[in-house]
Amino acid sequence: MIRPSHTPSVTSWVGLLAMLLLMGGLVELGLWRYNQYRDQEEQRFLRAQGYEMRAVLLAELNATLHLASGLASYIPTKQGRLDATELQPWLRGLFAQGRYIRNIGLAPDNRIAYLYPLEGNESALGLYYPDFAEQWPRVQHIIANRAPQLDGPLNLVQGGRGLVYRVPVYLQDQRYWGLISTVIDYDRIMAYLDALARQRDLAIDLLPFDAPAAASAGNVRLPVSLAGAKWQLQVSSTSQPLVALTLARALGWSLALLITCLAAWMMHLHRRRASLAQALNRSQQDFMRAFDLAPQGMAMLKATGQLLEVNQALCQILERSREELVSAVLADFCLPSDRELLRQHLVQESGQARRGWWIRLLDAEQNPVDVECSASWLGQSVTGEALCILHIQDI
Repeated sequence: MIRPSHTPSVTSWVGLLAMLLLMGGLVELGLWRYNQYRDQEEQRFLRAQGYEMRAVLLAELNATLHLASGLASYIPTKQGRLDATELQPWLRGLFAQGRYIRNIGLAPDNRIAYLYPLEGNESALGLYYPDFAEQWPRVQHIIANRAPQLDGPLNLVQGGRGLVYRVPVYLQDQRYWGLISTVIDYDRIMAYLDALARQRDLAIDLLPFDAPAAASAGNVRLPVSLAGAKWQLQVSSTSQPLVALTLARALGWSLALLITCLAAWMMHLHRRRASLAQALNRSQQDFMRAFDLAPQGMAMLKATGQLLEVNQALCQILERSREELVSAVLADFCLPSDRELLRQHLVQESGQARRGWWIRLLDAEQNPVDVECSASWLGQSVTGEALCILHIQDI
């Protein structure tokens, strides 16, 4: 009698192998799709964080630049003749308002003659710009174009690195007087941004505009442009993946662990979305806190002029409450003669370079208030409307 064979047939082996390959293929497909999705989510998260970090950087820098512009308006009123006794309180006030100002220097005829604070910056006093072959061409360009410009980061003769905002000053008869040089402490402002980034498991770096493109997919770069200076803000993630893909691939070749891996994947995606939403909400709160406490008036508005948000300083300038301003149109608080000027500046394309412009706003008593404005464009909202931050300095 012939006993039945218990050895699996070729067909059974092929079926088992096919099942194993199918399960393994599903694991590999799931891991590939997960890796793609994770990279996409990482890119979205990093880009959103980059926009927030860029907005904070621009807000901090613009606050300082507006203070220096006010000093440039003061000098022509004195016909270029400055009294050190009168100048000292003015410089002290500007220095106190600018959180990251390292020093403010006035250079009649391109030689630094006034410097505040002098302590720690003595080596910069008396410097003559034409003696610096590396910087003098840029200074000549600023003088020729009569336009302020931000430069840096530069290694300072008094130590450390700084961003230098130079404003050429012309007297009322159009004669060139000299330069106002405001040095911003680059190391301090980047340390502040780096602290914000570390709270979100991020690393940031401010790179030259012409720096070669990054090869890694774990970072994004956003252009930063302000007062003639151009950089790239690089934002990268420092967090480690929660799942080792190699281990998941090895364990996923069994049916039971395949189901476990898929469940863990779904839970990971859910945690990832919750973490992203929480991080975005936290970064928005940080941005709005810096926005609201800025020393100069600031407003977030559409290109149509509709106010979406205002800070405390702007409410004080206009002597109106936030409820009166939000959702209103900024032109309603302008003198009729200045409304067209405001509209022209707001309809410009966001990629164009901007200089400050002067208009007159009306406070609650309908009294005109002379202000200097400039716009920093943030991009487009989810509805496709252009959004900008308007900086308003009471002059």
